[in-house]
Amino acid sequence: MIAIHEAGHTIVSEILHENSVHLVSIRKHLGETGGFTFCHKDEEYWVDINQMKQRVMMLLGAKAATEIVFGQVDPGVSSDLDRAKRVLHRWVAEYGAFGFDKIICPFIDNTSDGTKTKIDESIGLEMEKLYAETKQIIAKNIEFLKDVANALIEKETITAKDICEIKKSHKIVK
Repeated sequence: MIAIHEAGHTIVSEILHENSVHLVSIRKHLGETGGFTFCHKDEEYWVDINQMKQRVMMLLGAKAATEIVFGQVDPGVSSDLDRAKRVLHRWVAEYGAFGFDKIICPFIDNTSDGTKTKIDESIGLEMEKLYAETKQIIAKNIEFLKDVANALIEKETITAKDICEIKKSHKIVK
């Protein structure tokens, strides 16, 4: 499941932003199970809404992959979802992406007028939309996902070069 989880992050990132993944590992560290996917973040990351959207989709890639492959919830996605919510919160509450009524003003108590509920609702709706798009990417590229996962199972750690080699044998669909 960990290999599919990390492969989900990897293929979504690679499909949305080619050559963005540098290292992926499922190797145990200090006795803990888990893995990581190391991706390049562009300098424009926090000022480009499309890059923020792609980051959220990459984070949701693990959940989508494990749901599609295993038909169950991945218990390892909580930190991914938390990071995705933080990116979307910034998008909604600081950049006004869904209207000025959801921007948080540090000088006003936003809890008494229901603003936080509007923000949470906007984040939830956008997360659902991006998750649906992410699932489509995974479903269209399921063989690429499985090959990345198999490489992780075999080697425990793969590099950008390995990912590039795997990608060569697949027709990538956005």
